[in-house]
Amino acid sequence: MLKVLVVNDDLTPTEFVVSVLQDIFGHSKQVAEKTALLAHLNGKAVCGVCREYVEANSLVSGATALSRQHGYPLGFIVLPLPFWERVAGYLFKLVMKVTPGYDVFYY
Repeated sequence: MLKVLVVNDDLTPTEFVVSVLQDIFGHSKQVAEKTALLAHLNGKAVCGVCREYVEANSLVSGATALSRQHGYPLGFIVLPLPFWERVAGYLFKLVMKVTPGYDVFYY
């Protein structure tokens, strides 16, 4: 499994990053705004998780092409997802399913 990270830069407007996350990565507006804010604050943020390099590279090339078309240097990184992150994600989802009102916290 692979994770795709969006990398913050000083030239790309947040509104454009949000639109790329919605159009290319399929995020809702709320999730796209949270991801863009995390990238702005931390320098990068996970915007997608893929099973294969082909899928990850397809998303990255589409997002990069769109940003270059609009004249922005928005960048992305594809990294392998460590085993402990996969286990932590599985456990988190499991706990959220058995917790009453989990849909309030889980987007």
